[in-house]
Amino acid sequence: MAYPYYPQSYPQNYMNYPQTYPQVAQPQMPAPETDMKWVQGEAGAKGYNIRPNTTLTLWDSEAQTIYVKSSNAVGVPTITILDYKIRNEAPQTSGETKMNFATTDDIEVLKNEIKELKEKMNQKERVKRNE
Repeated sequence: MAYPYYPQSYPQNYMNYPQTYPQVAQPQMPAPETDMKWVQGEAGAKGYNIRPNTTLTLWDSEAQTIYVKSSNAVGVPTITILDYKIRNEAPQTSGETKMNFATTDDIEVLKNEIKELKEKMNQKERVKRNE
């Protein structure tokens, strides 16, 4: 059964209502640019799509792990997994740097040892020739 149409139920000035309301311009805030791409675990890093010839640093949101994902010209990705540790203090370095260099006396001792070894090898070769 069809519903009856009752035109008197509508207000008389129904057609005078505006069809659209004016739009108020909202200031748009730009999204903050960040270099950090967050993923959930190693599976999230493996599933993150990247373009060919690019390298991205992906940060794990569940562990202290960084994934460096690279792709070659064909688009085949490779992942390098890095673990990081947070330090509370800066590393302490002393003013002196300890370097181990050989002195001339050390070099002379090595030269003499090499000469002795060569002489022993030559003597063994002479003995073998004479046999």
